[in-house]
Amino acid sequence: MKRLLLMTGASLIVLAACTTPETVSTATPTATRIPLQELEQTFDYMAYTAPIAMDHLTTIELALETASIESSVSIAESFEAAATNLKNLLQFQEDIEAHRLRFMSMPAPQRARHFKGLMQESFSTADRGVGVLIGGYVKYAEDSGFPTREDFESFAETRGGAQSLLVRALRKIGEAIEESTSISDDLHVELDRAGVPRLSGEQGYLVTVNTVVDRFYDHRKDYNNGLEQIGERVRLANTEGEHRRALEQALAHLDGAHRWFREDRDDFASIEPPARFQEFHLLMNAALHDYVGATAAFVTYYSENLNRGTQDLQLADKASELIRTANGSLQRAGYMYAELLAHRDD
Repeated sequence: MKRLLLMTGASLIVLAACTTPETVSTATPTATRIPLQELEQTFDYMAYTAPIAMDHLTTIELALETASIESSVSIAESFEAAATNLKNLLQFQEDIEAHRLRFMSMPAPQRARHFKGLMQESFSTADRGVGVLIGGYVKYAEDSGFPTREDFESFAETRGGAQSLLVRALRKIGEAIEESTSISDDLHVELDRAGVPRLSGEQGYLVTVNTVVDRFYDHRKDYNNGLEQIGERVRLANTEGEHRRALEQALAHLDGAHRWFREDRDDFASIEPPARFQEFHLLMNAALHDYVGATAAFVTYYSENLNRGTQDLQLADKASELIRTANGSLQRAGYMYAELLAHRDD
């Protein structure tokens, strides 16, 4: 069979091929067959737009961090933190527009128009959410902080409205992913019917790379979700025993994440890239390496905190900086990957 592996969370997509006679008999037929030319156009479109969706998802996640309650509390005590947040928000706004322009640069085939509509709605809603938050920060700067309780409450309301919009934008990406799965099912059936062409060197590379990258993004999602839950437990701990149990959970989660990312890095590094993909491969490998280094540093930090009661803030800052660097590399790799796919010669 030929199988289209679409995004799960924030992963890339690729057309993979293998032969199994059982596939045709078990596949669910589509209501109308997709012409071969449209089949190729749909694959090209999804291959081009998937990295853009990945970048956009990362931007929304970062914007949501800035819209968090923790961020609004921290800026009440630090103009430096507020300036950093505002700078990041302005960059997020530019990124969202850049993602939208890239996405719209390729016309959508008939089968992908609903997917396109969902992504457009996500772009629009995310832009509004970031814009609302930027307005709140600008007013904060004009008022020289929160001189009154009413000022703080007003900003909190602004933050809540922005957060609501960003969550809605994130939800639309989730719906887009569901739609991409439906497209995958249709293409899967049609590719079986069309037969299995021989994979080129680049196609084989894409098959292997996207399998590893897809797994990495699943691991990253689990890593982030776990940190959010553990962070809540640490903040809500009222006794020394509760605090210690929260730290133990954090250490176990980070130790597991370190193993996941190390396997992803090693598997990715073992793939031999075609000449055209070497720069992308190096950039992606650097991002995976930084995630390994960051989780290793976090494991050391929490181990010392748990066993010695010490907090090496420099080590924690180093780990956080590695994560930021890695996410920047992932975003650049996404741009590069999209360009390579747009000009590929299979």
